[in-house]
Amino acid sequence: MSRKTTIIKNAFMNFQRSVFRSIPFSIELGLHKPVTVVIDITRRCNMQCRFCDIWKGKQDRDPSLSEIDLMINKLEAWLGDFQLSFLGGEPFLRRDISDILKISAEKGITTTFTTNGTMITRELADQLVSSGVYGINFSLDSISAEKHDALRGMKGTYDKVMKAIDYLRESKLAHSSQLQIGIASIICKDNIDDIPLLVDWAIENKLDNIWIAPINGNFDSSFNEDWYEDNELWIGPEDMSRLDDLIQRLKKIKKSNKIIINTINQMQAMKTYFSLKKFPFKKCLAGNSMIGIRVNGDMVLCPFMGPVGNLLSDDPKKIWMGDRAEIIRQEISDCKKTCGIAFCFYDKTFIEKVARFKAIIDSST
Repeated sequence: MSRKTTIIKNAFMNFQRSVFRSIPFSIELGLHKPVTVVIDITRRCNMQCRFCDIWKGKQDRDPSLSEIDLMINKLEAWLGDFQLSFLGGEPFLRRDISDILKISAEKGITTTFTTNGTMITRELADQLVSSGVYGINFSLDSISAEKHDALRGMKGTYDKVMKAIDYLRESKLAHSSQLQIGIASIICKDNIDDIPLLVDWAIENKLDNIWIAPINGNFDSSFNEDWYEDNELWIGPEDMSRLDDLIQRLKKIKKSNKIIINTINQMQAMKTYFSLKKFPFKKCLAGNSMIGIRVNGDMVLCPFMGPVGNLLSDDPKKIWMGDRAEIIRQEISDCKKTCGIAFCFYDKTFIEKVARFKAIIDSST
């Protein structure tokens, strides 16, 4: 299947399933299924990011190749087409990453990785490009080496991620590949002024996309409603004018360039989020378009709520339609925590869905 066909197929699948989930009893009817499955293939990480606690926690055993293969087979049998995202920790710390690439490539599944970029060598970049992986998303928070390294907790990180991006761009060009190279950035007090420069840099270097998420409670930590009170990275009242300037600049960029994935409404809502310290939308999308699989096979609908089953031992369709999943969905529906501001949990309006579908189709032609 060509990359253009894959892009159009995925765009249609996203649009179709987003419409289906608004139909009453769509889960019971088998119409409402996840679009994206995120599998943690390791909890190990070589960073000490200031907004993440995964590096502080217990380093559970990585799932074996056979377990990863089993989980993907089960998901494919249930979902048919779906988008697969490998996360960590840092996924490229696994020494058998080449074998994992083969598993997804052989099945023809649209696969992406999110990485801090420090482990990607020229050789690995060539493997990624030739494997047919759909996209690589790099965590990058500033075009200032000093600021990025400070946020990620390790000196030299910025230089390594820049080399990794260069390796992939060169290999992509050499192989006439359509690999999507993207950036994932966290907005916080220390980098408000850097984000527009980072977007400009991405455009100039012909990267494919960038998505921006406001800082929230530390990833992999217990949720604390007052977490922002003592968080030195929180954007407070004294920074509102800088935040407003950032949002206006991003909105202006988005109107002339499709590289920013965030919608205008979501960017505007960030001001409400930081000024009022509350979730600025009607509902959170967790457990609807995306599910997560932990390293032990546990399936979760929300990162801050317990598992609804185990993919290694249970049937994913039965888990998805089960009583425990329904209880968690109701808890999500009633939840007012601010973590829903994250891009992946934001429920777009119908007009935004149509616009996103059109933008993806246009980019493939």
